[in-house]
Amino acid sequence: MLITWCLTLVGAVLIFIDVGGWVSSTPSLIHAIFGLCTTVLCFIQPIGAAFRPHPTARNRPLFNWIHWLVGNAAHICAVLALFFATPVAKAELPPWLDWILFGYVVLYVAVHLCLTIAGCISDSKGAERVNTFPLKDLNTSRSALNSVERRLDAPFSGFRKLLLFIHIVGVTAVTAAIIVIICLAPIEAQLSSLQKKIMSV
Repeated sequence: MLITWCLTLVGAVLIFIDVGGWVSSTPSLIHAIFGLCTTVLCFIQPIGAAFRPHPTARNRPLFNWIHWLVGNAAHICAVLALFFATPVAKAELPPWLDWILFGYVVLYVAVHLCLTIAGCISDSKGAERVNTFPLKDLNTSRSALNSVERRLDAPFSGFRKLLLFIHIVGVTAVTAAIIVIICLAPIEAQLSSLQKKIMSV
């Protein structure tokens, strides 16, 4: 969280230095508004976490919801800022970048829904397993209990690990693609130039 916090603030400062202040044109303005919202929310999030109440405190559920809301709002604003960066002339990004971002959104929503559903099913299965735990196992030695605990992993844990792996690979691929597209902007001209060089060899 601290690394994200620092990089977001540094990025915001560098953008203001490069642009020379605030923007006024419509495509850039919408992108800038979402970018600024992302920066502000990202700045608030770790500060709020520092004042996290004790787990047993009465207002801990309220904190959890606020912390969750701020984090998700920052994420949504960041994704929207990326979508609205495509029409910004200075960025020189190709229109098909939106399809890559759309693919990321679909992947994120699908993984999030699957993990949520799997978590709910796992909780209910775990409760059933606790209620039906064999009484004879309570009289076994400590080493035997440790062995049982290791074998009794949470239900659907393998499925959730697979989803996490797919999510990490997908996010890494999308991030790498966006970085390459931004660094080589305008990428279509760069690819055309590279193709001409290869054909001329």
